[in-house]
Amino acid sequence: MAPQIKLDSSGATLLPPPRTIVSFGHSNFKMDLVVRLKLSNRKVLYIGDGLSDFAPASLADMIFAVKGSSLEKKCRIDGIAYKPFNDFDEIKNFLICN
Repeated sequence: MAPQIKLDSSGATLLPPPRTIVSFGHSNFKMDLVVRLKLSNRKVLYIGDGLSDFAPASLADMIFAVKGSSLEKKCRIDGIAYKPFNDFDEIKNFLICN
């Protein structure tokens, strides 16, 4: 969902998107987005680098993790399939070829 704009006599205020799903008791917009996409039968490709990316990435159909990142280490330790990358051209080329 997109951010909302509230207009009143004092001007315009940008509000965060409404939260419709809080997954597994977490308040994590990344998880919310992945869950919404999966519930809509969408394929999800997740690109990340940090530990906060692990939970939503683990639900994705494909994960790209920055080489040497916390996400790559956690995926490796937990046996979650991922593709390591250094720059976005690697992801682009992989997607073009596959």
